[in-house]
Amino acid sequence: MNVSMKDVIFHGSRGDVSFDEIIADIICFVERDPQRFYKVIIGSDSRAVSSAALVTAVTVWRVGNGAIHFWTKAPERVFYTMQERIWQEAIASITLAQEI
Repeated sequence: MNVSMKDVIFHGSRGDVSFDEIIADIICFVERDPQRFYKVIIGSDSRAVSSAALVTAVTVWRVGNGAIHFWTKAPERVFYTMQERIWQEAIASITLAQEI
């Protein structure tokens, strides 16, 4: 069962934030310097052990001039194969990208 990223608490430079606060922070960050070029980077990773927590992050990079970064950590779970681990990392990243 997949949980919506909108139900997940993220962590950023100002502490815990909701999904809606992330969107508001991203908008404010871009509006402060709208003429700049931005890149949005979304990814997930976990330790290469059988039981590990999956971390998913979003970074908005103002190219050449800083970034804002948010991440969330899912509860630890068992991964039986490397293929399953990579699949779950991809699903988490794609889900976050779709919701943003």
